[in-house]
This record gives sequence, C-alpha cells and structure tokens, in this order.
Amino acid sequence: MKRYFSVVFLLVLVSFLASCLSACTLFQQPKGPRNASEHLNKPYVIMISIDGYRHDYTEKYNPPVISEFKKAGVRAQGLKSVYPSVTFPNHYAIATGLYTENHGLVANHFWRHDLGEEYSLRNREKVEDRRFYEGVPMWVAAEKQGMVAATFFWVGSEADVRGKRASYFYTYDGSISNRARMEQVVDWLKKPPKQRPHLITAYFSVVDSMGHRYGPDSDPVRESVLEVDQQLGFLFEGLKKLNLPINVILVSDHGMQEIDPVNKGVAIDEFASLENFRVYGPGPQSLLYVRETIPQDQRPEVIQETYKKIKAKEDPERFRVYLKQDIPEAYRFRNHPAVPDILVDAKRPYVVGPRATLERLPKGMHGFDPEEKEMWGFFYAKGPQLQENMDIDAFRNIHIYPLVMEILGLKVLEPIDGSLEVLKPILR
Repeated sequence: MKRYFSVVFLLVLVSFLASCLSACTLFQQPKGPRNASEHLNKPYVIMISIDGYRHDYTEKYNPPVISEFKKAGVRAQGLKSVYPSVTFPNHYAIATGLYTENHGLVANHFWRHDLGEEYSLRNREKVEDRRFYEGVPMWVAAEKQGMVAATFFWVGSEADVRGKRASYFYTYDGSISNRARMEQVVDWLKKPPKQRPHLITAYFSVVDSMGHRYGPDSDPVRESVLEVDQQLGFLFEGLKKLNLPINVILVSDHGMQEIDPVNKGVAIDEFASLENFRVYGPGPQSLLYVRETIPQDQRPEVIQETYKKIKAKEDPERFRVYLKQDIPEAYRFRNHPAVPDILVDAKRPYVVGPRATLERLPKGMHGFDPEEKEMWGFFYAKGPQLQENMDIDAFRNIHIYPLVMEILGLKVLEPIDGSLEVLKPILR
C-alpha cells in the first residue's frame, strides 16, 4: 500500500510540474491587460509559424488537418523569404513588414560594428536586447493602440521593442510541448473580453529540427509534419467551441534543401587567410566582419586584400563573393551596420565556410536565395474576414504585416516595406 501511494504521489508531482512548466514561464503585464473599448468587438488573428515547413510538404506528406484547412481557405503557391532565408531574419520580417536591412536581424548569428557586440540566438541577454530590433512588431503595434496581444514564442517577442512587449509572452523554452502551446492559445481566448488577446502568435520548431537532421525527404520530417498536424487539429476543435470571429494564418519562415558538405562544400579559408575576420558560417553564406582589433585606417586595405583573393576563385556555379556595397540590391541586404564587410554567397546546393566547419553541417540546410523554390515556405489562411477556397500567387512574407493590421482594424504606425495591396484581394 505504501508503494502504491508513493507511485501515485510521484505521478501527481510529475503532472503538477508539467502543468507548471508553461505557467511558470508565462509573463504578463503586472496590472493585468486591458483591451480598449473600441477593440472589444473586433476580430481575432492567430498566426502560427511551422518553422522549416517547405511549400510542398502538404502535398508530399498529406497531413489531414492542414490539408483540409488549405482546401477551405486561402492558399498561396508559396511564401517567399527575405534574404537570407533563415529563421530569425524571416520571423522578424513577418512580424515587422520590413526587409532585413531595415529590421536589423541579418542572420541568426552576426556582429554589429557600431555596437561592438555579437548577436546570437543562443545568447539570452542579446535575444532580449532591444538595440538589435528595429521596426514595430505587430504585437507592439497592437499594444500601443490599446489592443491586448499574446506571443507563444516569436523572434523579437522577448525584447521590449519600442518599450513594449505583448501583454502575455513566453521566453523561449523548447521543452514546452506542442500540445501545451496549443492549450495555452485556447486558454487565452477563454479569458474575459477585456483581458482576451485579439492577436496571438505561436510557433512550432520540430519540422525544421528534423529537416536539418535528416533532410527534407526523410521519414522523421514526415512524422514531424503529422505531429504538428495533430496539435493543430486539437487547436481547431478548441476554437470551434468559442464562437469568436477568429482568423487563423499558418505560415513558415523558409523551406529546406538537402546538402552534401563533403562533395558540395567550398572551403574559403583555402583561398585567403581569415585570421583578421570574424566569420559567421558555414552554410549557404559566410559573413566576414573585419576584426575590431584592426586599426580603423587599415581596415579598408585588409578587407580589399581578402576580398580579391576570394574573388579570384569565384565560380558562379558554386558561389559569389561581394563587398558590402556591391551586394545585389534585390537582396535588400546592404544598408545596415549589421551587414558584413564581405559576403560569400553559395549557389544551391553548395555551401561555404572554413574547411574545419563544413564537416559539421547537418543534412538539411536553408538560407539560399529566396527566389529558389526549395527555400519557399507556405501561407494558408482561413477565417470570417478572409475569402474561401482561393488560390493566390507566391508572395514575399513582408506583406503579411499590413494584412494582419487591416483585419484587426489597427494603424500601421511607421513606414514598412510590405503593402496591403498585395493581399487585399483575399479579404472579404
């Protein structure tokens, strides 16, 4: 009998800790959130990102819930990333409606010459540092106009950008289950109207993780797509019971490409010494920043010398190399202090970087030219403010921001690169 009670106590304790996992990491405004009276009868937007969900995964892996959602609502041929097609630049582009050079997150890891500091997605202090985030994220725009917002993981949501965060937000914790994330979304929408968020963002990472580890054509990717599909099914069933005008937008930040770093890897340190540079790579790009220890008056010469040596080995079928000022205008990746002094840009499926780092690359990668279809994400949307059963062309992800603002009846507070005209036809 004693053993029985010990087991029961252990199970209760585990259950309590599991439920506390989300509650203990949730932050909210100390005085409690309040919707302004003019927002109480407005629609709702839930935007969910499935990181690394390539534009063709729905047809490839046939997830039943996502397939039905796609069939009933608005579906794009693809969602084009901003350059480079990696996670942080693109989630923040969706959140702000800005190209990379205007929102400031040029990669997942990079150097800022003007700050003399490194940004890294693995550095909690930097992730929460407002200096690295420009523009007005949609949850900040909502809060500034008196509308309650909530974020269950989204790049930039942990920093007080423009002195604001969402009323409810989580610091990133990958151990929180996918089901717990969807449960929280439903619970937020069960709150009284004054406290209920009209804008909610949420995030799944598992498809991207499996794509990196095993490649886009693998069983683990298929299983991860079906896992997310199951959790979305739970969410949609919960939303049906709420009887609220909820618009759901499903997106991804980029696609995925299988790579072969042994046979398709370009070792740039075999062309030139990189000792005078901070190098962020390897992968589809290598970002080279001249070291701050080099005297200011010597930096242009050091940059030119290294650039010329790499340029001499340039092969457009494998990679191109650019000085900062010569990066293609179409990339919108030039006019910001975080942009590297030298950009080495690989041609899919090649990858670039120092020799010793290439062998550490996983089986799947993204970051290549966003015009390549393998880098396209997806966009499906459904709700009372949106058209039904509608196909649209592929478009750039910066145009989602003004769409969300329009649905919520909010103003775009500062100039953005996105345009409502691109997605206006999908509105009822």
